[in-house]
Amino acid sequence: MQTRVAKRQIHNHRQTVVFHNILQKCKLGLDIANGEMPQLLVPSGYWKAAVLESGEFGLLGEGVAPGFDFRDMELAQSEDFRQRFPDLWDQLAPYVKP
Repeated sequence: MQTRVAKRQIHNHRQTVVFHNILQKCKLGLDIANGEMPQLLVPSGYWKAAVLESGEFGLLGEGVAPGFDFRDMELAQSEDFRQRFPDLWDQLAPYVKP
């Protein structure tokens, strides 16, 4: 599910997780030699989604500064995303609820 938060976020992991945002796709993990990153800074206002690449479960921690507030969080809406990101819609659709 794509979400957006008004504050900066730092993500870390316990399993390999593919992390998507509108501008980039990166793999969070500890295998740095193969391009994985142990953590990622997501600037405020960026849309993001995380996908477990393998295994049954993963643990993704998120630290938000200056503090998380549900009023700052927005869930992606499919019609809005189709209009705002028509060239990316096929890639984003699996992460946006109808």
